[in-house]
Amino acid sequence: MAGAKTKVKKESREFPILVYPEKCAGCMTCQVMCSIRNLGELNPLKSYIRVNRDHGIRTTSLEFTEDCTWCGYCARFCNYGALVLKKLAKTENEGEEEK
Repeated sequence: MAGAKTKVKKESREFPILVYPEKCAGCMTCQVMCSIRNLGELNPLKSYIRVNRDHGIRTTSLEFTEDCTWCGYCARFCNYGALVLKKLAKTENEGEEEK
């Protein structure tokens, strides 16, 4: 899983999500689910994660706002592996070692 970008520590905790923007398809499911969970409404523009697409150079960036609660809900619904919960990544890697 090389190439993951993580946020800095907050309140002596490490950001629980691995971010792989190169895998993002721009579906914005993470934004939709974040807005539903944290705001109780279907409004991706108010979510705590932002999917930014640059169609000219075909890149995507994923940014978390200061309001992000680090709940990991966005990663639970990412079908493309652009957002991965660290604890799940560790579990999967441990399973591969046993094989």
